[in-house]
Amino acid sequence: MNIGELKHRIVIEQVAKTSDGQGGYTSVWSTLASVWAKAVEQSERERFYRGEVQHTQAYTFTIRQNQSVTIPATRDSTNIRIKHRNEYYRITGISRLKDNLDFYEIKAELWGGVAQ
Repeated sequence: MNIGELKHRIVIEQVAKTSDGQGGYTSVWSTLASVWAKAVEQSERERFYRGEVQHTQAYTFTIRQNQSVTIPATRDSTNIRIKHRNEYYRITGISRLKDNLDFYEIKAELWGGVAQ
């Protein structure tokens, strides 16, 4: 991995849920890290979800391992997201690059689906 390929600034955000005092909660997104990444657009996907056809755009983000930030390695997480070019992406997978353990590869898709 050439460090010059990390030319997209992304923000990794994590949700915090706080009590609203009436038995419910309020969700607030806060910045976990702001890092440079390689962003590779994947092909669009179409899926049938909850009775409607949805089209999603997937990305693969490659970031350098950051010792000060721990990204939870959970699949299909709704507690963490990526902001890239003012759009929010849901993380669907996190793994280390096989040939270079200093980098993480994050699979993500555009938050929500667009029904047509």
